[in-house]
Amino acid sequence: MGVQPSQGPEAQHSVVRGFKLLTHDRRFQVHPNLARLQNRFDEHFDEIVYLVSHPDLPATHNMTERDVRPVAVHRKVTGGTRSERGSKVLANWMTVTRPPAQEWDRAA
Repeated sequence: MGVQPSQGPEAQHSVVRGFKLLTHDRRFQVHPNLARLQNRFDEHFDEIVYLVSHPDLPATHNMTERDVRPVAVHRKVTGGTRSERGSKVLANWMTVTRPPAQEWDRAA
């Protein structure tokens, strides 16, 4: 997904131009859902173009969500911690029990 660096800056500019035209094409304003989507694209144009032009960036927050999932499950099962000290102990425990492979993946 995205414009590969090997395709050169002209390909990147072509994608940006095409996307800009798409976000301003009034033919899509006829349908309310398309108009709303087009407005969102226009509002977030810079972020979308950045994501498309940097294919090495992840397009989702899946890794972060996986990292916080054990804490969320713990909170749901136990009702959470009852004190600031308990929160600190849980944070330390989660740091100690995190698999080392995750740390190496983040460094890469």
